[in-house]
Amino acid sequence: MRQTSGVYDLLSPAEVAELTNPENRRERRAIQSEGRGSALYPEQPDAGSGEGGDTGDAKPQPPEIDGLRNIAAEVRAYLKPSTGSFTTRNLYIELGISDHLDKKAARKELERLARKGRIERDKDKTGVYRIMDNKIIKMDLKNVSMEALSLWLPMGLSDLVAIQPGNVILVAGTPNSGKSAFVLNIIKHNVEKWQCHYFNSESSPEELRKRLDLFDDFPLAHPNFSAYERDSNFSDVIFPGAHALNVIDFLERYDDHYKTAADIADIHRKLDGAIAVIAIQTKTGTIDPIGGDRSLEKARLAISLKAGNRDEPNVATVLKAKNRRTTYGLNRLSRSYHLIRGAEFLCPMGEWA
Repeated sequence: MRQTSGVYDLLSPAEVAELTNPENRRERRAIQSEGRGSALYPEQPDAGSGEGGDTGDAKPQPPEIDGLRNIAAEVRAYLKPSTGSFTTRNLYIELGISDHLDKKAARKELERLARKGRIERDKDKTGVYRIMDNKIIKMDLKNVSMEALSLWLPMGLSDLVAIQPGNVILVAGTPNSGKSAFVLNIIKHNVEKWQCHYFNSESSPEELRKRLDLFDDFPLAHPNFSAYERDSNFSDVIFPGAHALNVIDFLERYDDHYKTAADIADIHRKLDGAIAVIAIQTKTGTIDPIGGDRSLEKARLAISLKAGNRDEPNVATVLKAKNRRTTYGLNRLSRSYHLIRGAEFLCPMGEWA
């Protein structure tokens, strides 16, 4: 619930002038004495009443002049420090707007702000708006580093693809295809140069320890390696900055698979130069990740692993490779592989083809 130190502090000088102009009463409506309290502007005791009126803890009252409210100004003050989406219902509750004429004035102001490009109406949900974020960050192209990061990748991928700061690497796979082995090998071979943060969503500490013991020399006690239990909202705990390697094993959604792309985008926004390696399931019967092509949007490298059987080998396929070191395209190239003890990859002789 939003609280403000003072509504006038959140308004521009022009808005304060409009609010305090006694002639501007078109959008101000009388406050009924029984309806003045609200979640944002609760009733205040009278000074000297013995109920805290002289303690200096009084909370701000709604913008008003001579007992009149300026609904438009209240709406602007409500939105001023905010980002993201909001609903008209929450706006009414937090501003204590119950009278139908006050609600009409609030809706009118929302429509005006939408026309000015301050907010945007949700096309699919009635009464939902998004506060527009018009801030842009200018790129410093003169001082940018052109060197690729030193990051080892399995199956010879390090020789084919360059990884840059802030990149996302997506590892999609069918069950038992080696997704965890793939990402754990990335940690094993990079822990000397990177701060490796492993987010585990499916194994208990005992199960994970048994899995790590399958490796001959996994750096379990290395000071650069940390493991965490986490199964959702990974963007909230990403370690940003240079030399931070965030490994998510794995990103899962039990429903609303279409939101997977948004989950990955949220992670990408938090990296600030760090790297994210994200393991994810494939759609049943395909080599494509849950969420479809949109899940590939933020990835600079995306690999799909398909478990084989007695008659067919395991197969790895490049779904996307943006910063390639080669003169030829890599998308949809594949190669077979063996998974030894569920930990080590063995690729037969030959290149990706």
